[in-house]
Amino acid sequence: MTEHVCPVGALTTQDFRFKARVWFLRTAPAVCQGCATGCNAHLDYDPRYNKAYRYRPRDNDKVNKFWIATKGMLTYKDAHDGRVLEAKVPRRR
Repeated sequence: MTEHVCPVGALTTQDFRFKARVWFLRTAPAVCQGCATGCNAHLDYDPRYNKAYRYRPRDNDKVNKFWIATKGMLTYKDAHDGRVLEAKVPRRR
C-alpha cells in the first residue's frame, strides 16, 4: 500500500481516512495476525474509546524487514467485529 512510502503521511488507507485524528492515537508494539509469519507492527489505537484504528509496519530485518502485507494490515478490524464483551450464562430449562 502506498502509505508505507509516503514520507509526510499524506497518503492514508481509505478505511482509516477521516475516522480518527492522528494526534489522539497512541501506539503499541504488536504482531500482525493476518498470517503465520508474525510480522511486527505498530497498533494505533484511541485510548479514549479503547478502539484500534490501524496497523503500521514496524522494522524487523529477520521477519518482515520494513513491510507488512495488506491482508495483515487490515486485521485490526477483527479486534472489534463480533467480539464478546460480556459473559453469557446459558438459561436452565
